[in-house]
Amino acid sequence: MINKRTSSDMFSKSERSRIMRAVKSTKTKPEELFAAAIEPLDLEFTRNPVEIPGKPDFYFASIGVAVFIHGCFWHGHDKCRRGIVRPKANAEFWNAKIEKNKRRDRRVVRLLRKRGIAVYTVWECRFRGKTPPKRVINRLLNRSGRSSCEADPDRGDSS
Repeated sequence: MINKRTSSDMFSKSERSRIMRAVKSTKTKPEELFAAAIEPLDLEFTRNPVEIPGKPDFYFASIGVAVFIHGCFWHGHDKCRRGIVRPKANAEFWNAKIEKNKRRDRRVVRLLRKRGIAVYTVWECRFRGKTPPKRVINRLLNRSGRSSCEADPDRGDSS
């Protein structure tokens, strides 16, 4: 049976389906890079806890912090090309899906903040050079009562 394309998609329906099934929702490359960066900090965390609204990618219960690692396309990041450019094929579907994701993200952030949980979102595009932004790492350390110098002996006081 020949798969006839009915849209401007360059892939057949079955090939597009195979590609989309391969898209991971947990333990993505940015998540793994973030996990590797925070491991030496000795901060206890849980990944994707089902009891916390939105199942954050990382939850630090002892310091009350939830971290979401968002894919720019899927969560509609409005500060990078991946989040701004939308597929032309089936545009109505994709626009609705991404807007729904953004509404859900805002709702989850409000819920978590009402519970007293600080929420940090790290966008996929921020993993330049294969390292997460230091700002988030520093915020985690500050909330735990430690400074960034304690976590990195190479950044200690040089006097």
